[in-house]
Amino acid sequence: MDKNKFLKKLGQIANVLIVAYVLAVVGTIALINPDRQTVSEIEKRELAKKPEFSFRALKEGSYTKELSVFFADTFPMRDILIKNASEIKDAMGFRLGGAKLYGGSENTQQPEIDELKLPEMMPLPEGNIAENKETNESSSESPSEAEQKEETVPAFAETKPEPEPEPESEAEPEKQDSAQEGVRMGSIITCDGVGYTLFGGGPRNGEWYAKVMNAYADILGDKIKVYNLVVPTAVEYNLPQRYKELTNSQRASLDNIKKNLSDKVNWVDIYDTMKAHKDEYIYFKTDHHWTALGAYYAYSEFAKAAGFEPISLDGLEKRTLDGFYGTLYSQTQDPQMLKNPDYVDYYIFPSMPKCYMYKQNAPTEPVYTTLYGEYAKSHNSYSVFLHADLPIFVMNTGLDNGRRIAVVKESYGNAFVPFLANNYEQVVVIDQRYLQEGLYNVLERYGINELLFINNILAAHTSVRIEELSTLPSRGYVPPQAAQQAVEQPSQDSAETESQNNN
Repeated sequence: MDKNKFLKKLGQIANVLIVAYVLAVVGTIALINPDRQTVSEIEKRELAKKPEFSFRALKEGSYTKELSVFFADTFPMRDILIKNASEIKDAMGFRLGGAKLYGGSENTQQPEIDELKLPEMMPLPEGNIAENKETNESSSESPSEAEQKEETVPAFAETKPEPEPEPESEAEPEKQDSAQEGVRMGSIITCDGVGYTLFGGGPRNGEWYAKVMNAYADILGDKIKVYNLVVPTAVEYNLPQRYKELTNSQRASLDNIKKNLSDKVNWVDIYDTMKAHKDEYIYFKTDHHWTALGAYYAYSEFAKAAGFEPISLDGLEKRTLDGFYGTLYSQTQDPQMLKNPDYVDYYIFPSMPKCYMYKQNAPTEPVYTTLYGEYAKSHNSYSVFLHADLPIFVMNTGLDNGRRIAVVKESYGNAFVPFLANNYEQVVVIDQRYLQEGLYNVLERYGINELLFINNILAAHTSVRIEELSTLPSRGYVPPQAAQQAVEQPSQDSAETESQNNN
């Protein structure tokens, strides 16, 4: 063997050994790594958990599959590797001139209903909702009127809150919004480091949404004033004109909803207001939500409909969370967005409300907290508003004007409702996705006399969101253990029926 061939062979062997060594070291670190991530901030999701070993799972192959996913999800420096991979894959997506299209092609439509049917809604129990605060004191206030003035925390299912502790300040947000309101269902287009969710909503879902609003207004009658506010999104105003044909008209869709609403529903139209301020920072660039400033302009329009004077931003303390990368970045990982981070502003009022919340799967355990989750940071900064998405969040303001409002919302409402603390004595925030008791019970317990439904336009044209709105009165809480027992132990009637069928 000549010298050149020998050196070449030696080099090949050395390369193999180096690669094997690197893989062994990295594999060992991955195997024994004690500090594994549980949540990916970039992807905004929980990472896989280590599966429990059983011989049955090993035999079926599920254990090795789940273990493989666990190691892949919790690999050391995973988020850094993902970020680097996005740089390498900068060409991913369908290119349209200077833009990139993700998640579909051209005009991806939201799924539409086959027929304009209103899901069955529970009727309002006779006398269940009082007409005003004076006739509701016994159902929604603490036994002592003096104590109620200081802190209104109603009893719930015979369970009273514990004495007020210090507000939570360092806990993680209860929910991370995962862009459920249509971002995953539609296409995302990015232009010069700014992301937009294309809107494909059609008229039939808009009519269905209006029917649900009408049903609530009919059932509640004159006892509770019903408002509806549908929020247009950034794509309507800021998407470059050359790409406009990729998205449906939100103006036409809003007009369609308005046309199908009854006179009993107070329609809050913010389209022109948002358009007038479209060059301001009213929408995020890497996230599908609006900013606090955008929400403020909508709040000012709502004030006109509700008949109160909105608080002025002049003189308010503004605080800022820098370095925010939102849902549109997490789903596209477009490297241009990394050069164009957002920031999250929020406002401190002269008199901050006292707040408590009910977490998911704990509907009888109020937890005292603050209005803002100021611990939020980076990819989760939008969670500063109301500590993210909770079944119920209550604000007691110290005002005494007899006005009590419930706000039914998805995540767009989070940036909006803090402003209401300046105009209502109590604000009850209900997340339509996570509520675990009947809506009418909530309205009765707090003596609500105004009700606002606020949804972004994609949610108002997405079937699952509309179905959630229509089922709010029939919600109930089933403890996880009881639900599991119901699955594992069918009822006697079911067992008898199955036996008869077998015979």
